[in-house]
Amino acid sequence: MEYHADRFDDFSMMVHRNDKLVAIIPANVKEGQVFSHAGLTYGGIISKSGINNTEIGEILDKIVDFLNEEGKTALHFKIMPSFLQGAYSNALEYFLFLKKAELTGRDMNYVVDLRNGINIHKSKLKKLKSIEESSLRISETEDLGPFWDKILIPVLEENHGVKPVHSLEEISKLRSTFPKNIIQMDVYHNEEIVAGMTLFISKGVVKSQYGAASIKGKELRALDYLYLKLFEAYIDKGFHYFDMGTSTVAKGASYNVGLSKYKEEFGALPVNLDHYKLSL
Repeated sequence: MEYHADRFDDFSMMVHRNDKLVAIIPANVKEGQVFSHAGLTYGGIISKSGINNTEIGEILDKIVDFLNEEGKTALHFKIMPSFLQGAYSNALEYFLFLKKAELTGRDMNYVVDLRNGINIHKSKLKKLKSIEESSLRISETEDLGPFWDKILIPVLEENHGVKPVHSLEEISKLRSTFPKNIIQMDVYHNEEIVAGMTLFISKGVVKSQYGAASIKGKELRALDYLYLKLFEAYIDKGFHYFDMGTSTVAKGASYNVGLSKYKEEFGALPVNLDHYKLSL
């Protein structure tokens, strides 16, 4: 989190039992409220595998007691989705429920289960098969600049009036720190970059953090072609899930119907990403 430390007032916590670390909570504080973590996609309690439900409840109790002592007014969690958990558990949500926490948002995050093979909609698969492999070239690269400057920034600015969450400098620094976990894939047509995707890799899950195509790339269905080839590659590598990201805005207040349909045509299904607020 150091690369954007200047954006957040860190308030990360550690919980010990008998001088032994049992849990960490990445967090920041703003106006008396604690967020786990506003600068991360997910948050919550990070603990060793094998911890039981009662211990999760006790850890949450200790966190609440500490925050009350510190005079904080609320604790916000972005729950880690089940497919990313080392050992699936809804214990934290249950204990938040007992404490009358409020569900403040629910995003739909689309995920492809690669263990079931490729399940692309027939109409999309037919269109993909019409693409001549010789017309498009996929390249893995260490240089994120061409995709960021020529594709991603212009597309986001034109379509949504926004910039990427990460600047080129920030994402490049992240990649240099985690070269095996951040991969850049670009698609070229006649030596011109027409699409690209920035992938985050972790424990059998590959996430499309950024993906975009130029006007020509859209005409050539370059991003669709890249998705197909990535599915094939990560199935061969034994990965379990491909995370295509959310189709919702404002913590689920509304969703993009077209984007949802696009992801569903690739065989992706929605998984809830829940946001909770526990008033203290």
